[in-house]
Amino acid sequence: MIDFINMLETEFEKNANTEIALGQKAYMKNQFEFYGIKTPLRREIQKPFLIRAYLPPKNNLRKKTLNFLNLW
Repeated sequence: MIDFINMLETEFEKNANTEIALGQKAYMKNQFEFYGIKTPLRREIQKPFLIRAYLPPKNNLRKKTLNFLNLW
């Protein structure tokens, strides 16, 4: 699961736009960090990551999700 997140994060970083990110951050009153990726491009980037064969099996999903949340 961590590899999945790292690869997705790498793709977002490759397509980051700091100018847009600053505007997005200001809009959310500087509460969050952003990559500056607009929705159409973000959907295109994450589409390959959301195919069923790439996602973890449902029976492991709860455990993997809880493990991921514990990383923060």
